[in-house]
Amino acid sequence: MKNKTFKPKFKVYDNETKEPIVFSFGSEVYHRVSDRYSKPYIFTGFVDGEGVEVFEGDMLIDQYEGVVDTVVWTEDFQFCTENNIDSDQSSFSLLRIVGNVVQTPNLSTN
Repeated sequence: MKNKTFKPKFKVYDNETKEPIVFSFGSEVYHRVSDRYSKPYIFTGFVDGEGVEVFEGDMLIDQYEGVVDTVVWTEDFQFCTENNIDSDQSSFSLLRIVGNVVQTPNLSTN
């Protein structure tokens, strides 16, 4: 099996329109990030149960328990959720993105 190179991706939101922009290091957007955009949220390397890329700040729902939780990075640079629904990649098929901290902050359980 070939080794995959993980190229870090980020998502920012336009502070006026709240529309997301995904970019990587070296891209034109990366060099233009300014006060117009939110802080950058990093891609976790995981996808949800519908195949959508999961970024820090996304809100996930456990489809069995109906619990919404927010994706965060720990101080030692590990992905998890604030209330630890589950950060095991094998169970991501049970989770679905339902929003994020910028566009739908009212979904937060905290």
